[in-house]
Amino acid sequence: MWNNFSYASIRGLQRGYLDGRELATDFRHPGTGAPYNPDFAAMARAAGIDGITVDRAGDLSDALHAALAARRPALINANISADRNPGGAGVWELPGLGQSQPAFGGRYQP
Repeated sequence: MWNNFSYASIRGLQRGYLDGRELATDFRHPGTGAPYNPDFAAMARAAGIDGITVDRAGDLSDALHAALAARRPALINANISADRNPGGAGVWELPGLGQSQPAFGGRYQP
């Protein structure tokens, strides 16, 4: 999993729709400002699957090879920058901000 210590895809939408502003999309310690998240690799191990944390891009290949060689379920927690959106992470293609129409009946107008 790409772990960017944030809701980066939501932050991107907020910045786009809210003129560069964002709200509550980064996970940072309120006292230190350091990024934080649960230990997803430990959570995986607690569920009975292999859990590996990767902090350096150069270690990802070894972690992937080890996970594949084990021939069992594994979670690779790859810590990346919150400003990165790696390929394959997906994009949200949302419709325009028009006014939706009800499926039946009419719009309630008080």
